[in-house]
Amino acid sequence: MIAKKRVALVVGAGGFLGAEITRQMLSAGWAVVGTSRQRRRPHSLKVMGGTDENFKLLQFDVCWPIRKLVQKISLVNPDILINCSSYGVNYAEQDIDEAISVNATGAVHLVEAATDAGVQRFIHVGTCAEYGDQGELCREEAALKPKGVYGSTKAAGTSLVLGRVDSGLSLMVVRPFQMYGAQEQDYKLIPTLIRSCLNGRRTDLSGGLQIRDYTYVIDTARMFRMMSELESFNHRYIVNIGTGITYSLKHIGDEISNIVKSRSSVLNWGALDYRPDEIMFLAPNIERLTKLVRSKPSTNLRSGLEKVIGQLCDA
Repeated sequence: MIAKKRVALVVGAGGFLGAEITRQMLSAGWAVVGTSRQRRRPHSLKVMGGTDENFKLLQFDVCWPIRKLVQKISLVNPDILINCSSYGVNYAEQDIDEAISVNATGAVHLVEAATDAGVQRFIHVGTCAEYGDQGELCREEAALKPKGVYGSTKAAGTSLVLGRVDSGLSLMVVRPFQMYGAQEQDYKLIPTLIRSCLNGRRTDLSGGLQIRDYTYVIDTARMFRMMSELESFNHRYIVNIGTGITYSLKHIGDEISNIVKSRSSVLNWGALDYRPDEIMFLAPNIERLTKLVRSKPSTNLRSGLEKVIGQLCDA
């Protein structure tokens, strides 16, 4: 008898992380239904490799009424639902009503719909922005101090889904810290630094003293896949994803400049003020991650940057 493929429903599969989680799940033998607000396949999902026959696109919006969400989820009948939907990752997205609709109300409605549809495993993708300024490595049990529209509404979403979920659904909240990869949007920091160095275009930046833990997105997605495949799924569990290694943003810029052999003056550090809500130190404690999956992201910063730069140069 041929074993039935496990099915993952990835909500927000067209996003930077969602697309990579989709690829990771497919490569591990899962069938994946990825959702998008649009009927067309997002650009990030155009090429899925030799596993494309196991991927289907579903038009889906977390802001739909719960009854419609239940109908759509029931058609898929997934073994796990991974909610990557979000609004506000782009700092320019500041519509508070939209942020609440997607990050908070939409998240809890999705949990309720998944429960009604009989889903047994659910991973809600949170964000490191929920922690705010902790002044130390962020632990999952820390009191949240979010700043800004994105962090505040994502924190509200996490609180709501943890409070609303019942015993019929095992739910984990996973908080990735900063990520980078070749498919990242141009407005993000690392693509900006890379393109500036490649083009020799002077770019004004803040002082660059912010400390961050950046993970190659393929490694982050691999952690999600490993958590999805756990024999025992920890209910109401919160898990950080990061490398456990921190760098200043200026150090990351210097690495990029060194790899592409650009003039250091191209990156004009200190030309801009820090944002009013800037957090100078934001990095995770990853003890819980390593105990849970007995692994952690393995691509070091320079190797990951070299891969990304190589892919961008080939594009």
